Amino acid sequence: MNLQGIEMKNEKSRNSIAMYTISLYILTFCMGIFMMIGYYRGIDLSFLSTTQMFYPALIAIILEKASLPMLKHLYIIETIFGIIFGIISLFRMDVIWVFSIISLVIHVIFLVVILKAIIKQKNRKCNFKKNFFLFMMYILFWLIYFGAYAYLEGNFQLFLQKITNLHLWKNFIFYLPIFLVNFLPFIGEEYGWRFFLQPKLQDKYGKFSGTVMVGIIWGLWHIPFSIYYVGSPAYWLESIACQTLNCVILAFIFAIIYDKSKSLILISLIHYVHNLMIGRFEMDEVINRIGYKGTYVVLCILAIICVIAFFNIKINKYKFK
Repeated sequence: MNLQGIEMKNEKSRNSIAMYTISLYILTFCMGIFMMIGYYRGIDLSFLSTTQMFYPALIAIILEKASLPMLKHLYIIETIFGIIFGIISLFRMDVIWVFSIISLVIHVIFLVVILKAIIKQKNRKCNFKKNFFLFMMYILFWLIYFGAYAYLEGNFQLFLQKITNLHLWKNFIFYLPIFLVNFLPFIGEEYGWRFFLQPKLQDKYGKFSGTVMVGIIWGLWHIPFSIYYVGSPAYWLESIACQTLNCVILAFIFAIIYDKSKSLILISLIHYVHNLMIGRFEMDEVINRIGYKGTYVVLCILAIICVIAFFNIKINKYKFK
């Protein structure tokens, strides 16, 4: 390829990244207005926050301009219904059951197609071993990461109480299979961040810089969620800063796992487990998700270094047969 061809390819890549980011932010922040309305009306925003998770894949599917198979059509339909019912939920929560039925049907169709694809895989045993290993490595990372953060916050004893509580582990295991009927929101994020955006940014700017950029874009995309759902307008800057730093850390760990597995299902499951463990092990009582502290910055830097070194060394040495 000549120099002119390379320049044209780079320009096309830049335009694709810019178009994706701008389109996604426009949709997210427009819907963020409704989250703001719901916040000040004292309405539960869990439905709107879940709907936001569909947006990254929606924009990616639209911009791919490829022939859309049935699953992508169904995904677009579910997302549109989610947006409509999300707005309706601000005024009439009693009609959400209609969307729940539509969503369940679409989830079942997706699940059947995915299971058929897994059954047809030639290297199922090898893939299962590798993915299970990556999954357990992430659980270990999660425990180390939140344990270190709890220690810096002065809440390490409380953290130990939570993770050694058998009742909380039973609760976590009970909710784990729910992923089978609630995986589309997590695929929605991971399809956009890891499948669509990450390769483009890494090809253009290199793996390290590209991953940092994914983390920053991902973190800032959470602004409505950070301010009106897990945070507060009174601490908007601290909420956004903490969320963005957290996303940069997770961008590295998720990038490594996705690069090693090439499995959208696995990385979506890990995303689900990450959120589930925060909720089931009551991490909001252990860590400060609103306050912005210097210890958090230090932890972020250390975590990024440890993730890159530890995961790359361990995973590259592990043999899957």
